[in-house]
Amino acid sequence: MNRPDGNINTVANAITITGGSLVAKGLREGIDTPTGLALVAAGRAADLIDGPTARARHEDSDLGAILDASFDKVGCAAIAFSMYRKDIVPTPVFIGMATQNLANGVATAK
Repeated sequence: MNRPDGNINTVANAITITGGSLVAKGLREGIDTPTGLALVAAGRAADLIDGPTARARHEDSDLGAILDASFDKVGCAAIAFSMYRKDIVPTPVFIGMATQNLANGVATAK
Protein backbone atom coordinates (compact mmCIF):
# COMPACT_ATOMS: atom_id res chain seq x y z
CA MET A 1 0.00 0.00 0.00
CA ASN A 2 1.41 3.37 -0.96
CA ARG A 3 1.93 5.92 1.76
CA PRO A 4 0.98 9.43 0.63
CA ASP A 5 3.70 11.07 2.72
CA GLY A 6 6.63 9.39 0.93
CA ASN A 7 10.25 10.11 1.73
CA ILE A 8 12.50 11.04 -1.18
CA ASN A 9 15.56 9.70 0.66
CA THR A 10 15.07 5.98 0.13
CA VAL A 11 17.18 3.22 -1.40
CA ALA A 12 14.49 2.60 -4.03
CA ASN A 13 14.41 6.25 -5.08
CA ALA A 14 18.21 6.28 -5.23
CA ILE A 15 18.01 3.31 -7.62
CA THR A 16 15.44 5.18 -9.74
CA ILE A 17 17.58 8.32 -9.91
CA THR A 18 20.76 6.33 -10.58
CA GLY A 19 19.02 4.47 -13.41
CA GLY A 20 17.84 7.73 -14.95
CA SER A 21 21.32 9.19 -14.63
CA LEU A 22 22.85 6.16 -16.36
CA VAL A 23 20.39 6.51 -19.24
CA ALA A 24 21.22 10.21 -19.58
CA LYS A 25 24.97 9.54 -19.51
CA GLY A 26 24.57 6.72 -22.04
CA LEU A 27 22.66 8.98 -24.41
CA ARG A 28 25.37 11.65 -24.10
CA GLU A 29 27.99 9.00 -24.94
CA GLY A 30 25.85 7.95 -27.89
CA ILE A 31 23.31 5.17 -28.08
CA ASP A 32 25.18 3.94 -31.14
CA THR A 33 28.39 3.30 -29.17
CA PRO A 34 29.14 0.24 -27.02
CA THR A 35 29.67 2.39 -23.91
CA GLY A 36 26.52 4.41 -24.48
CA LEU A 37 24.42 1.33 -25.14
CA ALA A 38 25.80 -0.40 -22.02
CA LEU A 39 25.00 2.63 -19.85
CA VAL A 40 21.47 2.90 -21.27
CA ALA A 41 20.91 -0.83 -20.71
CA ALA A 42 22.18 -0.60 -17.13
CA GLY A 43 19.96 2.40 -16.48
CA ARG A 44 16.89 0.64 -17.81
CA ALA A 45 17.80 -2.52 -15.85
CA ALA A 46 17.70 -0.43 -12.67
CA ASP A 47 14.01 0.07 -13.38
CA LEU A 48 13.49 -3.66 -12.89
CA ILE A 49 14.68 -3.52 -9.29
CA ASP A 50 13.51 -0.17 -7.92
CA GLY A 51 9.88 -1.24 -7.39
CA PRO A 52 10.65 -4.62 -5.80
CA THR A 53 13.27 -2.91 -3.63
CA ALA A 54 10.73 -0.33 -2.46
CA ARG A 55 8.23 -3.03 -1.54
CA ALA A 56 10.80 -5.29 0.15
CA ARG A 57 12.12 -2.39 2.24
CA HIS A 58 8.64 -0.97 2.91
CA GLU A 59 9.67 2.24 1.16
CA ASP A 60 6.86 2.30 -1.38
CA SER A 61 5.04 5.60 -1.55
CA ASP A 62 3.04 7.71 -3.95
CA LEU A 63 6.04 10.02 -4.25
CA GLY A 64 8.31 7.11 -5.20
CA ALA A 65 5.77 5.85 -7.74
CA ILE A 66 5.55 9.29 -9.35
CA LEU A 67 9.34 9.60 -9.41
CA ASP A 68 9.71 6.14 -10.96
CA ALA A 69 7.03 6.72 -13.59
CA SER A 70 8.46 10.13 -14.49
CA PHE A 71 11.99 8.80 -14.95
CA ASP A 72 10.63 5.87 -16.96
CA LYS A 73 8.61 7.99 -19.38
CA VAL A 74 11.26 10.67 -19.86
CA GLY A 75 14.02 8.05 -20.23
CA CYS A 76 12.10 6.00 -22.79
CA ALA A 77 11.17 9.09 -24.78
CA ALA A 78 14.80 10.28 -24.75
CA ILE A 79 16.01 6.86 -25.91
CA ALA A 80 13.47 6.83 -28.75
CA PHE A 81 14.42 10.36 -29.82
CA SER A 82 18.14 9.55 -29.65
CA MET A 83 17.64 6.45 -31.79
CA TYR A 84 15.64 8.52 -34.28
CA ARG A 85 18.30 11.25 -34.42
CA LYS A 86 21.04 8.67 -34.98
CA ASP A 87 18.95 7.15 -37.79
CA ILE A 88 18.76 3.83 -35.95
CA VAL A 89 14.98 3.60 -36.28
CA PRO A 90 12.86 4.77 -39.23
CA THR A 91 10.34 7.58 -38.81
CA PRO A 92 7.24 5.34 -38.53
CA VAL A 93 8.86 3.33 -35.73
CA PHE A 94 9.85 6.52 -33.91
CA ILE A 95 6.30 7.88 -34.24
CA GLY A 96 4.96 4.62 -32.81
CA MET A 97 7.41 4.75 -29.90
CA ALA A 98 6.63 8.40 -29.22
CA THR A 99 2.87 7.78 -29.37
CA GLN A 100 3.13 4.84 -26.99
CA ASN A 101 5.20 6.86 -24.50
CA LEU A 102 2.79 9.79 -24.73
CA ALA A 103 -0.21 7.50 -24.14
CA ASN A 104 1.59 5.84 -21.22
CA GLY A 105 2.44 9.23 -19.74
CA VAL A 106 -1.16 10.43 -19.96
CA ALA A 107 -2.50 7.18 -18.50
CA THR A 108 0.03 7.33 -15.66
CA ALA A 109 -0.87 10.95 -14.89
CA LYS A 110 -4.56 10.07 -14.69
